[in-house]
Amino acid sequence: MRLGRDGLVPLMEALVERPESAWLREGAHHVLRVLVGRGLDVHIVPVLKALEAIEPVLDVPRVARIALGQLASKPPVSLFKETRLSARPSA
Repeated sequence: MRLGRDGLVPLMEALVERPESAWLREGAHHVLRVLVGRGLDVHIVPVLKALEAIEPVLDVPRVARIALGQLASKPPVSLFKETRLSARPSA
């Protein structure tokens, strides 16, 4: 799954705006579980816990809003190694 910090922003915004959507919460849970351990756990784990709470409709918007603030204040983090192709000199 090629979702990084920039992809988390719209997901968190959607969770703030539409926490009552069970489909959104289930999809977000799946995406966030896949991303655990890829460098963004400080943002992901609290939202996962809120999604798994007894009343996610109440907990998720608050926690997602906090994650949005944290994501906005930090530089982007790459979740994948970049492969650079070396340019060959022309003959």
